[in-house]
Amino acid sequence: MNGLRSLDSRRTTALCAAVVISLAFGSVRADEAYHDQPDEPVVRMLDESANSWTHEFAADEPGAELSSFFVAAEEPRGAPADNAVGEANAGRRAPLAARTARPLFGDLAGWNGNERRSAAYARAASVPWMLGNSLDPTVASLSLLPFPSVFYDAPLPLAAVCRRSGLCENNKALPHDRVFFTYNHFENGVRYVDTDMMGERIPRAISLDRYTLGLETTFFDGLWSVEARMPFAGSLEYSRELLNDTIHGGHVGNLSVILKRLCYHSESLWISAGIGVEAPTGSDAYQYQVFAGGGETITIHNDAAQIMPYLGLLYAPEGRFFFQGWIELDIATNGNRIDAPLFDLSGRLYDQTVLRTDVSAGYWLWRNPDARLLSGMACLAELHYTTALQDADLMGPPPLDLGFGNLANRFDLVDLTVGLDAEVWDKTSVRVGGVFPLRSWDNRTFDAELQVQVNRRF
Repeated sequence: MNGLRSLDSRRTTALCAAVVISLAFGSVRADEAYHDQPDEPVVRMLDESANSWTHEFAADEPGAELSSFFVAAEEPRGAPADNAVGEANAGRRAPLAARTARPLFGDLAGWNGNERRSAAYARAASVPWMLGNSLDPTVASLSLLPFPSVFYDAPLPLAAVCRRSGLCENNKALPHDRVFFTYNHFENGVRYVDTDMMGERIPRAISLDRYTLGLETTFFDGLWSVEARMPFAGSLEYSRELLNDTIHGGHVGNLSVILKRLCYHSESLWISAGIGVEAPTGSDAYQYQVFAGGGETITIHNDAAQIMPYLGLLYAPEGRFFFQGWIELDIATNGNRIDAPLFDLSGRLYDQTVLRTDVSAGYWLWRNPDARLLSGMACLAELHYTTALQDADLMGPPPLDLGFGNLANRFDLVDLTVGLDAEVWDKTSVRVGGVFPLRSWDNRTFDAELQVQVNRRF
């Protein structure tokens, strides 16, 4: 069975590599295409951050009420002021087609970075990042007496549960230059079953705090971006009464690197694709048993790397509404080694392949680009669906009385996220959100989540 999983993992890795190569080839073709393009009229963004700019609309021009999300047309670079475009700009703002000078807006073959100064790009760049929802849905548990019942059931929080978090969190389809910080509080994020001295099963839970630092930067004239995320967790340790043991998950999470490529855009629609790679940099998980002298009786090693191909969508029409979508596969390339020498058990446990689908809708409550402190505020509502695409891998079948694996097997998680995004200090966004699971105990990974996200554009 492990051999088949390994073969599937190699095939999946090869497929994802082919996708990345094809995206890279497309970027090279685009780079070759635009060098022979003549200089054209462009729209100049007064602030490259796409967060604050100015423009005075003609009274009869459509979209005058949305002035905070558009920029003024200027004369073409290097062109005399008395040419046709300069004369048109002197009277009033030129039509969108003249400002972009690209009849086929979705054709990326001629992309040369000037599109980043267009009104359509400014609208899309101002859309807040998705809030997301994130907690590893495939945490392995150990079960005792007898397996696979859950008489004693305790999760082994690998990498402090800072792994397989989903790429849509604090993300969107458009490449950006930014640094960011994310705080997540998961109420009852680690749940286990204890047993008292009378043999009664007692459900218990502890909460989890996670802190993530990240950086995203663009290249190839904004067509591509690369992002790195590094999560850390607060204290994650719990004990069980009857077994008198302690389980510890460490404080360091897995480092994720995300490659993003803009594949298509029109005046309102932007689509990107890419791949994320999660490296097993996080902590191992341990069980310490008193009757074994206080030493480690079980160790689950953080060995598995994850690959996460995805497709992102952003729809930003003229007006106050905006919409986003995200679909992602999370695939483990190898298993995590488990050692339990006291029970004469050793082997590899493979994570399930997970599919994530996320949709988001938002509305600008208020915008004032001239404000010093608060230039805009938007509300967001999101729906997140996460499901396992295969049965869970299990170790230690009967007659052994010790086993590992996702004892819930298949799962279908549905979470609702709501929040507010505030644009402050010219290039900074501060966001607060709440996540609420919509399903029962076996199909939720926490009871509620608080999010605080800060993004700084550069």
